[in-house]
Amino acid sequence: MAHQHYSGKWIFYPWQKESELDHLILKEDLLKANDLGGIGICFCTEELEDWLKVKYKSQVIKVSKKNSGLKILPEPKFKWLEKVTILKYEDPLILDEISWHHKKKQYFYTLKKGDKVLKKRYFDDDLKLFEDNA
Repeated sequence: MAHQHYSGKWIFYPWQKESELDHLILKEDLLKANDLGGIGICFCTEELEDWLKVKYKSQVIKVSKKNSGLKILPEPKFKWLEKVTILKYEDPLILDEISWHHKKKQYFYTLKKGDKVLKKRYFDDDLKLFEDNA
C-alpha cells in the first residue's frame, strides 16, 4: 500500500474522550483533546514521522498516524465559525460542527444561533456564506 500524505488535507480522525484510545493523542495534548470531547473532521497542518498535527476548530493537537479509522476527505465548502445562512432565510448563523456522512459521502454541518445549537443537520446545498450588507 502506498504511503498516504496527510499534510494540507482534511481528514476524518475518529477519537472520542474516554474511549480507551488516549494512546492516539500525544500525551502533552491529551488535556486539550479531552476538553474538546472528541475529534472527527480536522485539518492536517503538518505531518511528522509518527504523528500528525491537526487543527480541530481553534485547537491544534498532535495525533498518531496509527488510527485505523483515519481517512482523507475532500475540502469542505464551509469551515468552523464561518457565518452562513440557510438558503430560505436571511439570518446569520455560525457554523459550529463539520461532520461526514459516510453513506452519502458528503459533509453536513451543525449550526448555532447565538449560544443555541440547532438540531437539524444541513448539507452544502442548504447553505450559503452570509453576506453582511451593513
